[in-house]
Amino acid sequence: MQRPFTLLLAATAITLAAAQSPTLVGYEYWFDQNDADRTYVPVTPAQTVDLDNAPLNTSGLALGPHVVHLRWKDQGPGGSRRWSPVVTRALHVGQPGPWEIVAVRYWVGNPTNGADPLVRTKVFTTPQTELSFNGLLELCGYPTGAQTLRLQLLDNHGQWSSVVTRPVNITPAGDLGLPTISASTSTICPGDVVTFTATPPSGPGFATPTSYTWQVPSGNGWSTQPSDSASIVVTIGDVSGTIQVTPSNLCGTGPTASLAVGIAPPPDQPGFITGPLQACAGSTVAFGTPAVPGLTYAWSITGGWTASGGPDAAITTTIGTADATISVTPFNACGVAGPSREAAITVTAPPNAGINGALTVCSNSAPVNLFTGLQGMPDSGGEWRFENQVVPSVYNPAINEPGAYTYTVTGTGPCPDATASVTVSETPAPDAGMDAALSLCSSDGPQDMTSALNGSPDSGGSWSGPSSTNGLFDPTAMSAGVYTYTVTGAPPCANASATLTISLDQAPSAGIGGVLELCTGEVPVLLLNALGGSPALNGTWTGPDGAAFVGIFTPGQSAEGVYTYTVLGSGACADVSAELEVNVMDLQLIEMNGPTAVPIIEQLLFWVLPTLADADSILWTLPAGWSWGPDDSNPYDASAYVIPDADAGAVQVCAQAFGGGCVGNEVCLALDVTVGMGEPEAGMSRLQVFPNPSKGRFVIRMDDPPAELDVRVHDMLGKVVGAFQYRSGDLVLELGHLAAGTYLLQWRSSSHNGHVPVIVAR
Repeated sequence: MQRPFTLLLAATAITLAAAQSPTLVGYEYWFDQNDADRTYVPVTPAQTVDLDNAPLNTSGLALGPHVVHLRWKDQGPGGSRRWSPVVTRALHVGQPGPWEIVAVRYWVGNPTNGADPLVRTKVFTTPQTELSFNGLLELCGYPTGAQTLRLQLLDNHGQWSSVVTRPVNITPAGDLGLPTISASTSTICPGDVVTFTATPPSGPGFATPTSYTWQVPSGNGWSTQPSDSASIVVTIGDVSGTIQVTPSNLCGTGPTASLAVGIAPPPDQPGFITGPLQACAGSTVAFGTPAVPGLTYAWSITGGWTASGGPDAAITTTIGTADATISVTPFNACGVAGPSREAAITVTAPPNAGINGALTVCSNSAPVNLFTGLQGMPDSGGEWRFENQVVPSVYNPAINEPGAYTYTVTGTGPCPDATASVTVSETPAPDAGMDAALSLCSSDGPQDMTSALNGSPDSGGSWSGPSSTNGLFDPTAMSAGVYTYTVTGAPPCANASATLTISLDQAPSAGIGGVLELCTGEVPVLLLNALGGSPALNGTWTGPDGAAFVGIFTPGQSAEGVYTYTVLGSGACADVSAELEVNVMDLQLIEMNGPTAVPIIEQLLFWVLPTLADADSILWTLPAGWSWGPDDSNPYDASAYVIPDADAGAVQVCAQAFGGGCVGNEVCLALDVTVGMGEPEAGMSRLQVFPNPSKGRFVIRMDDPPAELDVRVHDMLGKVVGAFQYRSGDLVLELGHLAAGTYLLQWRSSSHNGHVPVIVAR
């Protein structure tokens, strides 16, 4: 098949040269010999213009061959115009596009003409620019077996293509079975546009239909688009109807299939609405109506309620504050509404017990109204309960227990009772005890101030008053007055305080007792002066026998023993006393025992009587040249082991008791030494110590002293407490730094030695 086309002018680049460089400004063309009907086309001025496939206006030309003529126009200097020589080209005018295939015809055998029954045509509903056909061609009536199939294509301009041949094998056709009709939607309602499709049976023995004949109800809103294919588009009417389809091909017609299309009728009015028609405002309730299969429901409620429902036959909603009307409307599957059902709802206002709250009180606070613990706006007139027992609306910490107190307001009609609770908690009040007074003596020890308060004060408080304190009062260092004890309270409890008024009485002083040792024969002694400390002068003395004593002790007349000095106390101060043990030193020796003759040089034993309990030491005076024996471990006790000198002569051994600064009598024993007859060393005189006793200053004097004399002072333990060198004249010994008592002064020269007791008295 020859396909016509539109010829476009193809012009090569044309250059018109001129001595003065002309410029191309346009061209014109005309067809055939019609030069009077020329078309001028201006171009952008240039030395060279290229035209490639420039279109020509061929409108008005007849189909077939034609000639086009063309020439260029230039413009030289000064505005002169010139035309180029004419160029001629041939062209052919064909049908306008697009070119599309609209049908195919085919045959087997040798038909006499195009109307021969052997020639069959397949028209394409949708024209195609390129043929791609995989469908069936009807070959009924053709000989079976191997055949040659011839085909021609028809374009949209009525021109047939050349014949194309293809080898085919034709087999006998099967039966056309009963098709099945299906709809594009499961729910079919009036006005819906639904596609119905016929599906033929498949498999061995069944032929394939090539066309279908559809029958659709008419009137009552039914309409359709014509179709001989397996599908048809139908607009559904207002009443039910039946869709029918009959399959066919060139071999015959099959059985007719039917599909009844039912239109749901409008639903009936729903049943009565169930649910509380007297409801409490704010409650959540359910309403419903008997459900009908296939129907949906729309609910609405008047009265300003916030809830509506559907599509179920039941809803749940919150009751509003005003009376309302509830209605339900049924709808079928097509959305067609039926008559509504209504019901009136009477609304009752619910009681208001408020909102749960909490109340914290102090355990000693005043009674408080429980309503102050509720939140919200509770109604009055309700009832308070604690542990299911009715209680007043006032909470008294003194008699009530903390916990949850429930307030109940009785509901009316459908409204239940309303309850709310107040949880009461008590904060223990601080306890600082109760005011008290405390009388103390200035000599008392530290006192715990908190324990002195009345009641049972809490620990951990703080004290304030005339003197700074951490809770202890020291009468010896702090001032009397009013002291305040404060215990901090935890909210909502305030601080608690109590006062302690402290008074101080001056303590009496009896001084400090001790031991008073007196020497026999001393002058009377005022015992008050013997007490230590600062005793008061208004006390009284009691003797060892318990009788009153004047306070002056006369040695040798007053009885030895413990004397008690008592000063009476006043107020919080008790009587005080001091004891003074008075002892008169008994240092009187009665006799000395020992040998009176010394015929040989040997260790001798001398002893004195009686044994004196008051004696601190016994001081022995031995003849010159005598020494202590090896058996005498203590030269200051009541016995003396001595070794005599070799010189013969009449000598004596003396002993004297010392104690408490007192000196007893000296006892001596005369004895005759017959061991030798030697004379005392020439020029050696007796050593003198005076005064003795002394308060600490002693003088040593000796006539014709030796060239060197060493003097040492020993205490009763033998320790050297002073050392001196005597040359001539008087030697002064300063022993005032020693305690009162008896000491032993020993002297020694290169040939002689001796000792003398000295007494430091105060």
